[in-house]
Amino acid sequence: MKKFGLALFLLLAISFSSVHAKLEIPTKKIELTIQRDTAYVNGHAVKLDQPPIILNQRTLVPLRFLSEQMHAHILWDSNLQQIILTLDDVYQMRQIVADLIQENEQHLKQISSLKEQLQWEDSYLFHARGNTMGNLINGGTLALHDSWIYFFNKRFLCRARSDFEEHEIIAEIPLTHNTPGATGFMNIIDGWIYFISVRGSGNDLLEETYSYPSHLCRIRTDGTGFEIIFTDYFHALWVVDDWIYLTITDEEHIDDRSSKLYRMKTDGSNLEQLLPYRCDYLSIVHGWVYFSAEIDGDPGIFRVRPNGTNLEKISDKYGAFVQVMDGWVYFVEWEHAPWGDPFIRNHIYRVRIDGTNQEKLTDFVCTDLNVHQGWIYFNGKANDSFKFFRMRDNGQDLEEIDSNVLNIHVFYNKLYFYQLIAEADDIDTIGFYIMNKDGSNKRKISLRQTRGRGGCLFFLRKTSLKTIDPQWGG
Repeated sequence: MKKFGLALFLLLAISFSSVHAKLEIPTKKIELTIQRDTAYVNGHAVKLDQPPIILNQRTLVPLRFLSEQMHAHILWDSNLQQIILTLDDVYQMRQIVADLIQENEQHLKQISSLKEQLQWEDSYLFHARGNTMGNLINGGTLALHDSWIYFFNKRFLCRARSDFEEHEIIAEIPLTHNTPGATGFMNIIDGWIYFISVRGSGNDLLEETYSYPSHLCRIRTDGTGFEIIFTDYFHALWVVDDWIYLTITDEEHIDDRSSKLYRMKTDGSNLEQLLPYRCDYLSIVHGWVYFSAEIDGDPGIFRVRPNGTNLEKISDKYGAFVQVMDGWVYFVEWEHAPWGDPFIRNHIYRVRIDGTNQEKLTDFVCTDLNVHQGWIYFNGKANDSFKFFRMRDNGQDLEEIDSNVLNIHVFYNKLYFYQLIAEADDIDTIGFYIMNKDGSNKRKISLRQTRGRGGCLFFLRKTSLKTIDPQWGG
């Protein structure tokens, strides 16, 4: 507790002008004017019972008003003939803290916004590869560089702004196979676009990487310098620093689709096997490679250092669409062994990267998972049909935003996806769409080829798809 004699207190705390008195304490500014019955506390007018006056060349101020404003106790010391004001340090400290919190609320909001932005940058540009983890898991058929979205349309490398209102052809790709079937897993590193191209029908990139040898290609973002740096039966493609990570299937395991984890230098040299086990759904972040595998009969989600060391198990569930965000591993459970009979994707789960706190987020079958900026976008089976949903990354605020979609990609505040237009026994037709992340402002994108034959090479997971929307050519 602090005690001040009245004269001393006024001397220390109040500054005077000829007609104006101002008292400042850490949490308040009090202003009084001689002969005026209105004071100002932090700029707000307060009515006085007694205005300040000047008497015998001394300025007298209303003590009751000041003590109330300072939450002080008044004590009359008859022996000293003195008024004592007592201030509560605890109260003062609380007021200071409260005012600091209030003053910094805006700063806290700004910090939160910056944190979200940094999380986005972190998820969006892992090692500046031009794509998010969720987009690559969904095929990586679009990639972002210098505010341009790059994509392939048949044999042509193209780019468009985020709204796809306009697009332009960058280069024709001189692929060795006559019919490029599908193109995806686009990584953009140091001005180079790395991608997979596989000969086939163009129906399903992942499916066709098991049916035909794939080309690992790269081309500069300005359309120059195209080269094929590797050809084999491989399926995933991640470029981190000066290494390319991929899963390769040797010919004797084509039927069971067992692929092992490899890496090579970005020029195609120094190919080395990292793990001798089957690996699916790679995700690479913060110095770890996450994947699903069955190791010595033990299925689950694992992680390993980029050089193949320090193998750790994260979950006993075999996961699809494995993605890591803010210390959590998100995935869709595979209820049976991958590519088995039946092939079933199940609920969405998340687990801490140290293997703790595993929890189920949905109670229905899900697929095409993409985690982005605190939201999970996915296909879910509701009432015997698949719908396009989103929910918070903790499983809350589930909402349906559209009908069944394929290969969900997210850039900025937009969703990009493919959707069934017409369905038949042997031929299905799909279209390419864009909409806001809340499901609003959906529109169909038409990309007409300005030279050559049309048709867009995008990663499609539905194996029955046989044709592309005529507006795309084909």
